[in-house]
Amino acid sequence: MPNNFQTMPVDKTTITTLIEVHPGLFDDPAAFTRKHGLPIRTTKPTKGRSSCGPTSNLALDVLTYKGIKVKLSQITGDPLTVANIHFNPGVCLHGHNGRTLSLCEFLHALSLLVTHLKPLLKDPNDWVDLVPGLRSEGRAHWSYLEIPFQSRDPDGTLLSNFRNLRHPNLRTIRHWPTSIQVGGQTSKLQFCIYRKAIEMMAHGKLPQSELHTHEAILRLEARMKGQKLVDYIGNERNVEKIEGTKMLVRFYPQDLVQAHRKCFTELEGVYSSDQAPAETDLKTPLKALGKLLASAALAPCRTKTFSELMESLKFYTGDTALSSKTIARIRKAGLAELSHRSSMSSDSLFSDAAYRLAYGIASQQQEGEIRHDIEDTHADPLITAAYRPRDQRFLPLTAFPHYWGL
Repeated sequence: MPNNFQTMPVDKTTITTLIEVHPGLFDDPAAFTRKHGLPIRTTKPTKGRSSCGPTSNLALDVLTYKGIKVKLSQITGDPLTVANIHFNPGVCLHGHNGRTLSLCEFLHALSLLVTHLKPLLKDPNDWVDLVPGLRSEGRAHWSYLEIPFQSRDPDGTLLSNFRNLRHPNLRTIRHWPTSIQVGGQTSKLQFCIYRKAIEMMAHGKLPQSELHTHEAILRLEARMKGQKLVDYIGNERNVEKIEGTKMLVRFYPQDLVQAHRKCFTELEGVYSSDQAPAETDLKTPLKALGKLLASAALAPCRTKTFSELMESLKFYTGDTALSSKTIARIRKAGLAELSHRSSMSSDSLFSDAAYRLAYGIASQQQEGEIRHDIEDTHADPLITAAYRPRDQRFLPLTAFPHYWGL
């Protein structure tokens, strides 16, 4: 894969780390934030208990316009605090996540993260423990990532083609008029396919008057956590062992592109295939039934997806009437028919050029309200060294052209 990607397709993330917080933070969080003039909207202290003893917990909503949320948990008597940092670099920079970030913008967003969280530390020089991958045998790692990809779908064909998808390891599929979700809330891998502009408008990030400009944008988002991050993104340069377990400690643009492409191409019954079902298959009742269900799912007057038709088949024939092997043969034949009749090529949809094109949604309303001090967005050399690919030419960001007010 080429190494010259300048886009950094990353949305919501979670950083898990161990830090030594300022002793006054847990004593009186509200007073601490006022004294230090921190841009923290809310502080929520609670008490709890872990297997190691009682805990003091604290949730902090950082920034007036969201983008950073910190959840701290400190065991009584332990100098170190477990921190889960929910960080959305796009929201930090622009006030929304409709854009696809450039590599340099991502570096600036990490610098903003450090700027706003460093005052919480007992020793500000320990800020390197806030960002994974900055030092050898560090404490921080990425525990959750969302990798977005946005494509134009003006006539709805792309969204329609994903309606009959199936993933070999995920059974939960939910459908709405403008979105699809694959995988449950506890799944370590999820797929979310939706009209991004409609979602932004629903959350007050895009005025209705601008909806028609961006309505064609379809977002294909892969969400992964825990071991799935290592499985899909991990390689020899970005994984390290922390307390004996492999963890993702850094990533480059091409790592995210490769992970997104890999997991999306695992979907079945979506992409075109040149292999037509053999004519003899039509004489096999189970395979003929699978083809019939696929045809019904693709019919213009369809009311159910292929997955829903398969569930109806199991329901009306009874749980024990059809063996799992029989169901698998019907499903396999149906998915083969769906692929044969599909006109969507995975190679074309997820080409290198498509990832570089990076369709984005601008929101003048949101971006006009965001201001950053230039020193807060200056990427520290440690951050740049960790997240800039060494074999890639780098286009530095010398201005902020996306900020409408500048």
